[in-house]
Amino acid sequence: MKRFMLLLLVLSLLLSVLVACGAKNNDSETKAGNEENQSGTNETATETEAKETRIPSSLPSDLDFSKDPDHTFSVCHWSVTGEVGESWIPWEEVYVSEYTGDLMDNLVYDRDSAVSERLGVDFETTYLYISDLNEQVKKMVSGGYDEYDMMIQRGVQLNKIAFSDYFLNLNELPYIDLQKPWWNQDSLNSLVLGEKYQFAASDILVLDKSATACMYYNAAVAEDNGGVGNMYELAKNKQWTIEEMVKRMELVATDLDNDGTTNSVGDLVGFWGGDDPIHLLFNGAGHYFMINNPATGYMEYTFGEPDAISDMVDIFEDVMYNPTYINTSFLSKEQREDDMFEKDMALFAMTRVKSATLYRSMKSAYGILPIPMFDEYQERYYHEVSPHHDSLLFVPSSVLNEEMAGAVIEELSRESYYTVIPNFYDVVIEGKGTRDEQSKEMLKIIFETRVYDPGLVFDMADFGTIVLRWTAKGTSDMAHLYEEYEDRIDTDLRKMNEKIDSLNGY
Repeated sequence: MKRFMLLLLVLSLLLSVLVACGAKNNDSETKAGNEENQSGTNETATETEAKETRIPSSLPSDLDFSKDPDHTFSVCHWSVTGEVGESWIPWEEVYVSEYTGDLMDNLVYDRDSAVSERLGVDFETTYLYISDLNEQVKKMVSGGYDEYDMMIQRGVQLNKIAFSDYFLNLNELPYIDLQKPWWNQDSLNSLVLGEKYQFAASDILVLDKSATACMYYNAAVAEDNGGVGNMYELAKNKQWTIEEMVKRMELVATDLDNDGTTNSVGDLVGFWGGDDPIHLLFNGAGHYFMINNPATGYMEYTFGEPDAISDMVDIFEDVMYNPTYINTSFLSKEQREDDMFEKDMALFAMTRVKSATLYRSMKSAYGILPIPMFDEYQERYYHEVSPHHDSLLFVPSSVLNEEMAGAVIEELSRESYYTVIPNFYDVVIEGKGTRDEQSKEMLKIIFETRVYDPGLVFDMADFGTIVLRWTAKGTSDMAHLYEEYEDRIDTDLRKMNEKIDSLNGY
């Protein structure tokens, strides 16, 4: 009897637990469903586990700026039109005021809401034209007024203002820990000026990811030509080289309009792209126009090294002047807009990650590949972050509340690392569904091998830009070109290193 009564008691307790769990699960499902309908980013079991294993925040648990007279975190962001929503900015990265139904917008909104609740701050963003943003920095610092807590400029614009006292050292701001994984180490190491970390890419930013070099291949064109081999396997095994790419370019190219060439708008071409692949392939080969030497703390111009010039010549001759390549820089505006890659008339397009937004409406599937290595002896991939399309953040020295600036930037970066960035892969291939899941694996390779070339950001004697334009010359005589600009480069470099000394009080 005692055994029987004990069994009944156990069964009764078990039943009550099951009922309670069922009710709890129903409540959770209802809540999750409501959140999904509202934001499209409801939390999964994996995300819950990720939260539990997060790196702890370095901020005090009682940190709260809500009682400060001004607890609005103001951001000034670059634009080439002075307005939000332009084509150069495919995704918002700092502030979204409400759910829009767009996955990236919703992720950014959720991130900002979490940080706002955590620290008691509000957010606002102003967009300024690129040169106006630079002028705004000068006015704020010289006038001594605190208008923006963080400013975001595209890299190539920073050489106009970089060597000044307009910026705080990120490494000295309260709560910021530049060693954390949400800070891009290559941006820090490449762009540090002596001992001052003035500019950086953290996971707050999305445009630095969208500005990362990559290749697209048209799956329909590849399939029609025997699949042209398994390029994904080559990429994963570090065998994806310029030679392998060119082999496929030439295999596919067909003179459809019978004009005696295989690189006219009426042909099926191997490669469709502008003049920027010369930069992407040069960096992809592991070369830099300029490096930041950690041993000396100074910049060194490395383009003139024999191996670098030799490889650049080969890139010009093998790819840029390949008879199956269409350099869109030489076409009329109407021809450029008639995108042959999208129309299944080109196998490859070499550009940046953000171009995925242009190809979402394609009928044919497309895949994403790393920038090819120069040859099979190269140990790793390199993917340039374009200074013409990226974002770098900085804190103007006019900021009064350094504690709030440091806390908000660090917490936004940390929250993004766990919520926004992991979903960015899905945002990039949105519209393709599951047609090409391996592209996610390629994106992982690409994002893990991003590099910043200070020679392109600071552009000594405008030489980086000159090399882009050189593709119109029809010659690969890089040694002669470098000799022509070497003295001007050396002069700019000397002035830069003197300013680095001045910034660091040497």
